[in-house]
Amino acid sequence: MKRAKSLDGFFPKIYVKSNLTFDFMTIKNTFGSKSNTNMSEKLDKGKEGEEYAVKYLVDKGYLIKERNFTSQNSEIDIICSKDDMLVFVEVRLKVNADYGFPEGTMGKGKQNAVKRGAEAYLLKFPWHGEARFDFISIIEKPQFEILHFEDAFF
Repeated sequence: MKRAKSLDGFFPKIYVKSNLTFDFMTIKNTFGSKSNTNMSEKLDKGKEGEEYAVKYLVDKGYLIKERNFTSQNSEIDIICSKDDMLVFVEVRLKVNADYGFPEGTMGKGKQNAVKRGAEAYLLKFPWHGEARFDFISIIEKPQFEILHFEDAFF
């Protein structure tokens, strides 16, 4: 399956591909033992993906301001800044791409929820610079890959 650089107009063709290597065991061990429930495993995977994304962003010079900011039935995985840009980041992780890529799961509904959360964040913590919405797509196997879509939606 060939990976698209943009899907259905959701993502512009500006993205950063990284083949960073991570110490998987260090990140996985922060989540403890896996539960037998499917929902719990999904939440653990989501947190694991956020850990990968935070490490990636910090390595790229971003300052993490907030994680898992919730408001108005919305959650923003990561809020960070670099230079004079405030960035709201949605993270999606898949073990493999057998049933599609993570960026294919980012629909208009989730985009709107992230936008609502960003508005709430900006009301609580005013920002006088520019802001954008990024998306980080992570696939673990067969080869670990992070794609960072900058300015992913508006």
